[in-house]
Amino acid sequence: MTGVNVLTQAAALITFPIYARYLQVEDFGLLDYIVLVGVFAGVVSSVESHQALIRLLPDQETPREKKRLISSVIWFNVILSGIAAIAAVCWAKHTEGRIFGLEVSFQMVVVAAVNWFISQIKQQLIAIHRALLEMSSVARISFFGFIVQISVGLTAVAGLNLGVFGVFLALLFGNSIQLVFLAWNKRSCIQVTLVPSVLIQAIRFSAPLAISSLAGLGWIYTDRYIAKEVLGLHEMGLLGVGYRFAGVIGLLTSAVTMVLSPLIYTCHEERGSAKKIADLFGSYVALGSVAVVGFAGYSPLILGLMAPESYLSAASLFPIICGTLLGTAACSFFPGLILAQKTKQYAAIQILGLAVNVPLSLFAVNIIGVEGVCLASLFTSIFVCLCLALTGHRYYLVPVDLPKITIVLSVALVISVFLLNIPETQPWGNWVGLAAPWGMVLLVFILRLIPLPAHTH
Repeated sequence: MTGVNVLTQAAALITFPIYARYLQVEDFGLLDYIVLVGVFAGVVSSVESHQALIRLLPDQETPREKKRLISSVIWFNVILSGIAAIAAVCWAKHTEGRIFGLEVSFQMVVVAAVNWFISQIKQQLIAIHRALLEMSSVARISFFGFIVQISVGLTAVAGLNLGVFGVFLALLFGNSIQLVFLAWNKRSCIQVTLVPSVLIQAIRFSAPLAISSLAGLGWIYTDRYIAKEVLGLHEMGLLGVGYRFAGVIGLLTSAVTMVLSPLIYTCHEERGSAKKIADLFGSYVALGSVAVVGFAGYSPLILGLMAPESYLSAASLFPIICGTLLGTAACSFFPGLILAQKTKQYAAIQILGLAVNVPLSLFAVNIIGVEGVCLASLFTSIFVCLCLALTGHRYYLVPVDLPKITIVLSVALVISVFLLNIPETQPWGNWVGLAAPWGMVLLVFILRLIPLPAHTH
């Protein structure tokens, strides 16, 4: 995750209090469902070729080789994404707006399809900047697109009352602005050429990652799909609200990932890099644990201020979703398989995560409801992270401090479960919820001062 994602999450947080007064919970469910379809379609059409750009572009020795790789991947995505977007529009026209059992206006499908196409090409351009370590220019361009998106979104939803269509219209304007400037920024690197041998080399690297991404996205998005199919669009909307609200965690994960990227992709062979990654992971766990407890204690109060009463039932999902996002991002701290180019093993772990999450979610949703699918995703994110750590350490050892990490995570889990189960009738519940995150901060501070027996992974 990069600074681009920070702005995406910031846009979702800033616009949510306004959108919540003009959109129903079910509208957020519809919005997320369309985005969900687009995410999976994006992986299939691109074959995760942006990952090949990130990994292979630094290895190209001459400017000519770089241009050949960039141009081949870009035009490959333009062709396939364009075909997919046109097919989606034709399908919507043929079915008269009924897609996957949902009634969607033809105009919304057109706007969503064009926005998806633009997002696919934008992803490739961002990957080029990331591979060349030029993310500062991406941040500036993304900030401008961020301003455009928020302005158009608030006007379309609050001013013109366009509903979900207005949200997609805002996304289209924001992404279009970013695409134009990103393409202009790298115009000298893009030629009207597609070299089959170069493209095949890139696809050979990225294809296993595409399989793993589909599996990974499967267990990440299983909760929303099952919630929609088993419980209904309203519950999927609650999850959508939860993910938007917990998106503040994107600030933490994005900051950490921007520091991690050079350590992993360009400096991993330098002495002390593994220790730096381990120290960063320790800080990440500490801050993440405080965030989870903070969500458990403060989310009912904050959501009550930001949204109508119909949204309040989503508050109990926030700390669970927060933990899931943190667990998913934690996988980046264990890059052994990626650095060794063991993409098949990496894909196998993601597929295993999907195989664990689907039956677990189906079991939990029938017993606990929407909280059950969230807990299943949380468990799966931790399971996948552990698998990547255990298998990747043979190729790149990250010496994390297991005793302190275990203590912090255990205490955060106990406190969060306690806070979520305090009856609303208890007058002291609010005070405990407000004080608990500060207690977690104190624990983290004490653990950083007290040395424990050395035991690393």
